[in-house]
Amino acid sequence: MLSITDDGWGWRLAGGISLAAGVVLFVLNEIWNRQTAGGIRAERANFTLLLADALLPMIGRLSRMPAKDTDGRMAALETVLADVAMAAPALLPHADRMRVVVYRLEPAVGRRKRRLVPETYGRNDNAKKLSEGDGGRGDAVFAVLTSGKTQFVADVTKANLPGGSRSGKGYRTFISAAVVADGSAYGVLNVDAPQPGDLDEGDKEAVEVLAGMLGLAFAIAEKAS
Repeated sequence: MLSITDDGWGWRLAGGISLAAGVVLFVLNEIWNRQTAGGIRAERANFTLLLADALLPMIGRLSRMPAKDTDGRMAALETVLADVAMAAPALLPHADRMRVVVYRLEPAVGRRKRRLVPETYGRNDNAKKLSEGDGGRGDAVFAVLTSGKTQFVADVTKANLPGGSRSGKGYRTFISAAVVADGSAYGVLNVDAPQPGDLDEGDKEAVEVLAGMLGLAFAIAEKAS
C-alpha cells in the first residue's frame, strides 16, 4: 500500500487533494457570483446541489484512491474520468450540446512520436488521435500540454489556428487545459460546443479545476503499490 511517507508523495497528494477542494469551492463561488451579476438568480439550494452532485463525490474518490491496489486505482481513474464528463455540463450549464474530450498522453515508441488518445463524452462526433509534430491540430494541443496555459477560442472560424479552420468538425468554440500533477503531464482536457457564445473566457476556471482533478487521479493511478 502507498504510505504517506513514500518519497514525500503522500504528503504532496494530501496537499493536492486539500488544494483541489479549496479551489473547487472558490471556483463554484465565482460561478455563483457571475450568475448573480448576469441576472441569473439561481437558488442557493441549486448551487449546493451542484457542489454535492458534481464535485464532492469526485474529491472523495480521489482521497480513497491511494489505499487501493493497482487494479483498484485504475478502476477509480476510469470513474473519475466519467465524473469529470458529468460535472462539466453542471459547471457550464449555458453551453448547449457540450462535448468533453479527455486526451491521454502516450509516450513516443520507436519512430512513433508522442500522441494524445481521446476518450469522448457527449455528442457523437468523436475526437481523433493527435500526434506531436503533425503541423496542425496535434501540435496545437501539445502546445497547451507543454506550456500549461489554458486555451480559449471563441470562434474557430475566426481564429488563426494551426491546421486551418475547424468549421465542420462539430464545434465552433472550445477550451483546452493541460492535465498535469506533481510535475508530470498526463494529457489535455478539452471542452467544446457547437456555437460561438456557448463558452466564454470566464469558463476557463471551471475547466482548469476539472483538469487539475484529472491530473491528481492520473498521478495516483500510476503509482506502484
